Amino acid sequence: MEYLDYQHQGLKVTGVDPDGIAAGFDLPENSRLVMVNGRPLPDLFTFRLIESEPELTLLFWEEREGLFEIELEKDEDEPLGLSLEIVTDEVFTHCHNGCVFCFIDQLPEGMRGSLYFKDDDMRLSFLHGNYITLTNLKEAELDRLIALRFSPINVSVHTTDPELRQKMMRNRFAGNVLERLKKITEAGLDVNVQIVLCPDLNDKAHLERTFDDLATLNEHLRSVACVPVGLTRYRDENGLFSLRPHTKKECLAVIETVYKRQQEMLSRRAERVFYLADEFYLKAGVEIPAVEAYEDFYQIENGVGMVARFNDDLQALLETPGRREKADGDILVATGRLAEPVLSAWSERLTDHFGLPIRVAGIDNHFFGKAITVSGLLTGQDLLSQVKPHLTPETRALLLPDNMVRAGSELFLDDVEVSDLRTSFSLPVEVVSETANGLFSGIDRVLEGF
Repeated sequence: MEYLDYQHQGLKVTGVDPDGIAAGFDLPENSRLVMVNGRPLPDLFTFRLIESEPELTLLFWEEREGLFEIELEKDEDEPLGLSLEIVTDEVFTHCHNGCVFCFIDQLPEGMRGSLYFKDDDMRLSFLHGNYITLTNLKEAELDRLIALRFSPINVSVHTTDPELRQKMMRNRFAGNVLERLKKITEAGLDVNVQIVLCPDLNDKAHLERTFDDLATLNEHLRSVACVPVGLTRYRDENGLFSLRPHTKKECLAVIETVYKRQQEMLSRRAERVFYLADEFYLKAGVEIPAVEAYEDFYQIENGVGMVARFNDDLQALLETPGRREKADGDILVATGRLAEPVLSAWSERLTDHFGLPIRVAGIDNHFFGKAITVSGLLTGQDLLSQVKPHLTPETRALLLPDNMVRAGSELFLDDVEVSDLRTSFSLPVEVVSETANGLFSGIDRVLEGF
């Protein structure tokens, strides 16, 4: 194999966990992992599957060192502690559905190209927790997935009614989802199910049927969560299927439906299994369930139990000793309209704990439309236009949750950068984890002068 072939083969090593097995490899900079146990690595997914084996022969390449091999024995499923870069030209499975509620179809023109890619790839599901529909997966591929013990599998179901699922996903192959879920769970693989709930489409009697069908699956059905449909202001101009948001009354009805199912499952399996995204409770004005009601927080990345965990963690942090001395100025925390009342409820206690006013600014989403209330879909231009009136001459810093920006960067969805806010406001702007610990540590950093 020629030099250039090795240069573009396998996966580039981008980091090594100092406490992991790979810390003892002493790898040269810019090393590439070419093969493991004689098998090429076309993607990171393949590596993660082979990595679990107890005996490994790793073939590396580096420009000056050439090819070199490392053999080792380890515990089964023990990770090596290698961070590897996915090959830039790797091809992922594109979603061939035309879901009536698809958020990507609701985007305006002119955004960066990567935002328009619709994935339905089992590798991304395994690596990053993405939800797949199973409609873009051939039977042989499903059998391979099962044979590889690929678990848990995150599946977007929406409804188990074959005709309705075909209609909602605009895919004539979408109707056999229950059959496929049974095949997966009967093979002993765990499944998390997502239902994007659309008023007048897959709710009410249709939702009851879906719940009935899913309840027939065995204990490997790990969780079922309903999330509300997200609707941008571009639906009409993009010529999309007519949908509307849930009313407060409808949210209350969904909460009652899910609560009944939870009680049934508690008696059968001692766990609730069925859950709701926090947005339903917040929109209905109903108290968020306690952390115990979310078991292992199977779908927290879906906004299911996020508020409960935040409140519980923040309560514990506020019970630690606070600052004795008063600090000058104030700190502003910007967030979406959905989380605004959650944070505002803690504002007074945070102020007492840190010795200076901690204020909260709820930001409207003008870019996508006011119906979009989550902080993760706020754009830089909305922050630029709306934050300034909330600032005072005494404001020491602005804190933003990290779900507003692209992972590993300070770039908003509209390609505005955090540095643009710093320049516009002449103020330190700190991006912090959206968790309670992230908020606490962010405030601490401001008070310590970063």
